[in-house]
Amino acid sequence: MAITATLFTAVSGLTFGIPLWIKCFEAASWFNATVAENASGGVMRAMPSVFATVRRLGGSVPVAYAVHAVVAIPVVLTTLRLWTRRARFAVKATAAVIATLMIQPYILHYDLAWLLLPIVYLCHDRTTRDAWTNRDRAIVCLAWCLPLLSLLPSYFPAILQPGVLVLPALFVVTSFLGCPATTNSCISRAFHPSASMDTSTEMSINSEVTETRVSAKLR
Repeated sequence: MAITATLFTAVSGLTFGIPLWIKCFEAASWFNATVAENASGGVMRAMPSVFATVRRLGGSVPVAYAVHAVVAIPVVLTTLRLWTRRARFAVKATAAVIATLMIQPYILHYDLAWLLLPIVYLCHDRTTRDAWTNRDRAIVCLAWCLPLLSLLPSYFPAILQPGVLVLPALFVVTSFLGCPATTNSCISRAFHPSASMDTSTEMSINSEVTETRVSAKLR
């Protein structure tokens, strides 16, 4: 990726000239100072990021960046973990796209069109495993509608960007799909302790029956 970016930068510099890049950096600096830090122009309403949400709620720039980092860093680490494990490619690709959207503090609502890729990957992964849970279906449906829903805050300023909740939820669903079966079993037992107790009781009874039969044969 770094090599590709370097090549494109070099080619564009040779084709259009260095002044174009100077103007680009000047525009980025203006955007950061005028729009992002001062929250002017109403563009914050069109940004489904944690940074923009904290700024809209009255948080300062350092606080907004800090909260955004608290969310972005675990997302990056989880994505790296999925890619270094034997997770299915559809799960890894889904996590990578969602993470790319979540870690950007200046993402705009039209960038959510990239959610088509995770949805396609998840649907493909669905054909290779058990059926989705109701939770999975609901979150994927919300992700499908998110590009449209993200337009609402631009027309109704009192509404916060739904992507701040939908994107993390979709990422959590994806990360669970990348967990091994043993992890899912442990999680299931943690949420259903009675089932775990029933299983333990059944195993204990079976063990006692087996011991009784062995003792009877020895006699």
